[in-house]
Amino acid sequence: MGRFWTVLAMSWAYRGRLLAAIVFAVLGALLWGANISAVYPLMEVLFREQNVQRWFQERASHAYREAAQLEQELLASPSDALRARIAELQWQAAAYTKLGKFASDYLPEGRFETLVLIVCLSLVGMTLAGICRFLNEWLVGNITQRTMYDLRARFYFHVLRLDLAHFTRSGSAELMARFTNDMEAVSNGIKMLLGRAIREPLRIAACIGLACWINWKLTVLTLVLVPGVVALLSGMSSYLRRATRRHQEAVADMYRVLQEAFQAIKIVKVFRMEPHERRRFLGAIGRYYRRAMRIVLIEAALRPMLEVAAMAAVAGGLLVGGYLVISGETTLWGIRLAETPMTTSTLTLVYAALLGIMDPVRKLSKLYGRIQAAQTAAARVFEFMEQRPTIDLPVRGAVSLPRHRESIEFDRVWFEYVPGVPVVKDVSLRIEHGETVAFVGPNGSGKSTLLSLIPRLYDPTRGTVRIDGHDLRTVKVRSLRDQIGFVTQEVLLFDDTIFNNILYGKPTASAEEVYAAARQAFADEFIRALPMGYETRVGEHGARLSGGQRQRIALARVILRNPAIVILDEATSAVDAESKQLIQRALAEFCRGRTTLVITHRLDTLAWVDRVVVMDHGVVESVGPPELIRDRSQVFARLARPSLRQSA
Repeated sequence: MGRFWTVLAMSWAYRGRLLAAIVFAVLGALLWGANISAVYPLMEVLFREQNVQRWFQERASHAYREAAQLEQELLASPSDALRARIAELQWQAAAYTKLGKFASDYLPEGRFETLVLIVCLSLVGMTLAGICRFLNEWLVGNITQRTMYDLRARFYFHVLRLDLAHFTRSGSAELMARFTNDMEAVSNGIKMLLGRAIREPLRIAACIGLACWINWKLTVLTLVLVPGVVALLSGMSSYLRRATRRHQEAVADMYRVLQEAFQAIKIVKVFRMEPHERRRFLGAIGRYYRRAMRIVLIEAALRPMLEVAAMAAVAGGLLVGGYLVISGETTLWGIRLAETPMTTSTLTLVYAALLGIMDPVRKLSKLYGRIQAAQTAAARVFEFMEQRPTIDLPVRGAVSLPRHRESIEFDRVWFEYVPGVPVVKDVSLRIEHGETVAFVGPNGSGKSTLLSLIPRLYDPTRGTVRIDGHDLRTVKVRSLRDQIGFVTQEVLLFDDTIFNNILYGKPTASAEEVYAAARQAFADEFIRALPMGYETRVGEHGARLSGGQRQRIALARVILRNPAIVILDEATSAVDAESKQLIQRALAEFCRGRTTLVITHRLDTLAWVDRVVVMDHGVVESVGPPELIRDRSQVFARLARPSLRQSA
């Protein structure tokens, strides 16, 4: 069962509830068997004109007579086995006599009154069995949901700790599939295993126990098909596990297609690619359909196979028992199956007990497939939970990074996303505290990648990044990232209020600090003009706000954070002229006294920077003040010509 057992072990934290669920399952199974056993007295009352008192008297008399006969045999041929049998019969006779006296004192003697009593007791037993089943299912559901709460929390917390590279490799759609579909499969498996896998076998055991109590030899002969069914299930396990894994992979693929289409819905519509997206989605759901149908086929075949096997066992028991009743024999094929000839009432009770197995077997028919699905899903979930972050791993002797006051240094830094394909090559650069440095260059030149090394979104493949002389690998990640503010071209806002989106920069800030940050970002005026002001929800990805408004809220979030290092990745490239002017004013004021690193393609924004770093194909091509870099750098000159034409 592998990782599924690991999940089940988590439910041990709720062992008190699990023990109570098992107790109610046992009680329910006993009541199930007791309700079936009511068939015997009903048959005796309806067809043999018996009442309870007369039945106990007959049983006691029969036991006394048989004991007397065996005592005569014992005199002729002493035997320990005969003595044991005589003692057993004498005990039975005494017990039946006492029960008969109790019945005479407290139970009705009329046949109809006895029938009413039996029916009422059966109804009470069914009611109590239903209550036990309800309590069992409620407790199992509670344990399942608490265990899944713990697993989802562990999974989410662990995923948040993983490096950015893990998200790049796996994709968010794959994560969502594991967090939703796989988790649901695990939940169903836990519920099945702690519920049906315990409750239904107990009911089967109660029925088999009742049948064995009446005639164990006949019951064993009836269950001869069970080993074959077990072997069949074992043979199908590996195939079902593979089919389940492929099905869950198809779910992840379907999520990926949906996510890409919905996130790029503007592009889809503008480029009139709806037919293409329909074809992609039809392909994804087609694969999902085919793989789901394999599982449906297996589960659909398992249920009738189990039911036919159970019915065949019952039919076999009925034929053998019917032969014994009709013929009055106690042996079949030379095998003694009963001590005394079976009566119709006895055979009916055995048959009812064996039929009582059918309902639990039917409910167990889906158990096998669900457990296999849960096992595969648990393995997929733990594939992520077993991945270890390399950046956030605690380093022995790691220190908290003091607030940045000196410099940021790249020392012969290389970086590769794909082994053997460097995107940053041998970069050495020193940036002084309080300096504003712009990084320019064509797309793919390595600008964003280089600056992603500062907050340790990635670590260099070779070389060292230092802040104030501290190798970033030797400092605590939290103390590093607490000093960094990030404003990107694609503003990331949460579907929450404007106030909470700004507060995200510093969750402990007061309301007045939030308002002050918004004023400094020139956002307070437009926020207060909204119908609900700071309590306005921004929508998914901030869709209810304009680009300039989103950018100013993101800037307010960074201002509230009060970082020592500010990274601006094309922060004004996607906003209108008025918003751009306001944002640049806010940045010029806010970044004073802070180390500011600006990634830009628009060279008309360089008036307020101290130096320009020109990158091309992963290397630093030139470094210098903006007024001198044009003459030094051919790359800068090529970039400047389109910018000048746009300005003209």
